[in-house]
This record gives sequence, C-alpha cells and structure tokens, in this order.
Amino acid sequence: MDIFLFLIGVYFLLKGRYAYVLSIVVVLTTSYLQLPVNSKYLNVLFVHNVSDFGLLLYLCFFGKLARKYGITTKFVITKYVNIFFLFILLNGIYDYANGVNIGDIIKYERNWVLLSIVYIVPFVKEKDILKSLKIIYNITLLCCLLLIFQRLTGVELIELRFDAGRGTKPPSYSIYCAVMALINIWKFKQGKRLLHSLIFILPIILNLKMTYAISVFGIYMLYVLLASKWSFKRKLVVSIGFASLSLFFLLSFSSFTERFFNMTQEVSTIKNYETSGNFSYRILHTRERLEYISSDPMMLLRGIGYVSETNFNRNIFTLGTYDSDSNTYAQLDTGDIVWSLLFVRLGLLGTLFYLLIYFALIRVFYRYRDRNIFNAYWFSLLIVFLVFTSLGNALIGYDNFFLYPILFAKLNFYLK
Repeated sequence: MDIFLFLIGVYFLLKGRYAYVLSIVVVLTTSYLQLPVNSKYLNVLFVHNVSDFGLLLYLCFFGKLARKYGITTKFVITKYVNIFFLFILLNGIYDYANGVNIGDIIKYERNWVLLSIVYIVPFVKEKDILKSLKIIYNITLLCCLLLIFQRLTGVELIELRFDAGRGTKPPSYSIYCAVMALINIWKFKQGKRLLHSLIFILPIILNLKMTYAISVFGIYMLYVLLASKWSFKRKLVVSIGFASLSLFFLLSFSSFTERFFNMTQEVSTIKNYETSGNFSYRILHTRERLEYISSDPMMLLRGIGYVSETNFNRNIFTLGTYDSDSNTYAQLDTGDIVWSLLFVRLGLLGTLFYLLIYFALIRVFYRYRDRNIFNAYWFSLLIVFLVFTSLGNALIGYDNFFLYPILFAKLNFYLK
C-alpha cells in the first residue's frame, strides 16, 4: 500500500500537483494517520517503515522546489529550526564519539527532517496548502466512516487492530478534523457541517479515547473565546451550548463517563508514586525519566541520546510498555506521552530548542488571529496540544506534526 502511494506521489510530483504530494507525505509519515492498520498490510515485498516512503517522497518534493527556486533562510521561524538542527547534529556527533551506532543516530535524526520545509515554504502556493489540508480532511472522514460502519455492523472491510473493550483507535487527524467541522472551516451548509462533526467525534466516543475527546473540546472552546469578531453574548451562548452537548455525550456513554471520572481521581495517586490508571502512569513515566537524566549534568542537558531501544541493553526504568518476548519494559521510546520522549532523547536543552520552534509558531498565529479562520484554529490547536494532548500521546514529538502549522504560518507573510 505505501509503495503504491509513493509511486502515485512521484507521478503527482512530476505533474506539479503539489497538493496531492503533500497529502501523501502526511499520510505516509504519520503511518496512515496513525490508523491501526493490521501488520499484514505492512512490509509488503520487503521489511520497511511506512514513514520511510513518506520521507523519501518529501525529499523528492524538497529537491524539486529547491532546484527550481533555491532555498531561503529568511522565513520567520527558520532561525529556531537552524538552532534545533545544529543541536541534534552536535548531539549525534557526541553519541557517535561515545560508541553509539551511526545507524541509530540517523534513525532518530530523520524524525525531524520535515522541519526543513522552512527552507522552501515560501515557494509552496497557497492553493496547494489549502487543497492538501482539504484532502487530508476527506481522507480522515472516510476513515472515520469506515470505523463507524465496522463497529456498528460487525462487517470487517479492512482488518484493523482492535483493543478489547474499546474497539479501534480513530486516526490522529480526527482531532484536527472534528474541530474543523465544528468551526465550519470549509464553509459547509449547516446540515453537512453537523453530520461531519458527528462522523469525526463518534469514533472517538466509541473508542473511549479520552485524550482525543478533551482535546476536541478544549480546542473548540479556546477557538470560540479567541474569535474576537464574535460578540460576548454569542461566545457565551455557543460555549454553554457546546459544553451542554458535550456533557450530554459524556452521560450518554456510561463507559466513557466512568473512564473520565477515573482519570480525574488518578491525580491523587501521583504524589505517592502510585499508578492507578493510564493518566497517572504517563505522568510517573515522565517523572521517572526526568529524575534519571537529572542525576548527570551532561545527560540533563542532552538526554540519554539517540541509541535505539534494541541496542540500549539496560533496564533502568520500571515504567514502560511491557514486552512479553524479552520480559522487559521499553526504556526509551513511548507513544503514551511526549515529554518522556523529549527528555530522554533531547534533554532539557534540546527540549528548550524544540519549544522555541513551537512558541514561534504560536506567536505567528496569535499575532494574525483576526486575519483568517485558520490562524485562530491553529493557535487554539497548538495551545491545547502542548498543554493537554501531549500528556496522552506523542503526536507533537515528531516532525510531521509541524508540517501544516509551518505551511499555514506561511500564508501570513512570504518572507520576513
């Protein structure tokens, strides 16, 4: 499937249809938008990562635009990306000098290659950026429809991984698209807007995906407060109405309600180093790793480094995903909370450089929040993802997360 998509992407690249190229890059680098596709659909012909084909397609795209227009370092956030790139390069050199396998170093550093789009982003046309996001919106809509259909009918059109008692995890972009539908970013008629909102939100509810649900609620509510052209009365009415509707959904699904209240009760167990559920586990997972790197000044600054999980060969952490085959817990990598990943791989200094990029984007979208609907949308999403969503997954810990924010930041100015 990924090889086929890559070849389609190359065809569109040769034809100059960049919106489709960008969309395929996003689909592949996020491993099909994080839809839990069964492993039998992967590694066709030979063993590989789906994201590698997305990265290869992106490099072809980068090369074509760079050859045609050159590259620029004048984009508004480029200086922060340069600092971050310099840090991970020097950190990789330090690792190599201390015996870390060069393959491990390259494998980690490629996770940030998509940030290089800052060097060509002024040359990507506005129509391609908008069309690409619309394509991802429609793909996510189809994915959510598939999940709803398979869940309600029991008919399996595509084999997806199924969590006992919870069903299939919705695609990560269901968060993005649910809010797009709620704020009607594409200017649909009211009936279509409400239908799309339901299609995006229902798989989240059915899967009891608490992080996704609260993220959607938080992004939309922040957007409403930020929509300065609205009257106070309209903001109040919309906020109360949406909060009431969310409460209705919460109470309509007993399992979802139980999961929500369990999460709130877990806070009290964290101070005693007790894991009573997913939320407390994630917080203590990060705390354990932060305390470990704090034991050494160099490690506090740069983290443990880029050695792979396979080659680490040490059991220093008690919290992590359990591997029954090796009877060990994952030490370095996690998809549960981004802060563990950042502290372990980048240390406090690297995390600071990462946050400089993040906050630079937030500043751009806040500054131009009244210019168009997308600025208020991306500002709200970036804030909620940083403050809350990051506690439930590692979405913001990879370069593909930054692709659209950087592209949409470009719409506010070309070179600055």
